[in-house]
Amino acid sequence: MAAPRPWLPLLATAVTLLVLACNGNGTSPSATPSPSATPSPTLTPSQSPGRGNTSEGQQFDGEAALAHIRALAVEIGSRRSGSEAEAAAAKYIHEQLDGYGYDTTLQEFSFDAFFDIGTTLQVTSPDQQAIDAVPLEPSISGLAEEHLVAAGLGRPQEFPTETAGKIALIERGDIFFSDKGINAAAAGAVAAIIFNDEPGPFAGTLRDDVTIPIVGISREDGRRLLTLLGSGPVFVRLDVLTDSGSQP
Repeated sequence: MAAPRPWLPLLATAVTLLVLACNGNGTSPSATPSPSATPSPTLTPSQSPGRGNTSEGQQFDGEAALAHIRALAVEIGSRRSGSEAEAAAAKYIHEQLDGYGYDTTLQEFSFDAFFDIGTTLQVTSPDQQAIDAVPLEPSISGLAEEHLVAAGLGRPQEFPTETAGKIALIERGDIFFSDKGINAAAAGAVAAIIFNDEPGPFAGTLRDDVTIPIVGISREDGRRLLTLLGSGPVFVRLDVLTDSGSQP
């Protein structure tokens, strides 16, 4: 799987915000404004005098740029590909550019998507507790109800001899997520849980195919599971439900 390029949407958003902010007092020389266009009545940031020329005929409005950022990042929020929030963000940018006089269109296309449709992780013994878990993209679906084994960073030599038929608990770091999963499957594990190496949860992508379900959890939950393992056997139920395919 090709390495993700998270900077692409950030770059596109940054360019759009710059265009929006600069057009409070002028338009780009290369653009053709439409005389009949009117500003969008919804999610319209306040306009204020620009501060500092960015180029001839243009002034950058920092307050307007901040208003656009608030509209996209706070009012609309996180915008996963194919989500309603992403559609709302596209509509917002489209309406704002139309409002400044640009002729714009929304282009539809399909893409390969991956969705978590109900993954759960529960400790059932020695006590019962639910743990937030996120499938690593594109983890397969699968149900595993087994004892947990600690496998360090997931290198081949770190899997204990009793790994076969168990669920491997692995720390993030040193090697790729997919290598950790492949090594776990080779050792006989029926599933793998990777916990973060810094505070909080994480979302990851598998570079290669892994034949067992594989999820990520927070460092705090991972260390809690390690502490439980230090006191005796730990039995967990991991139910990974994912879906993938072409999305409009």
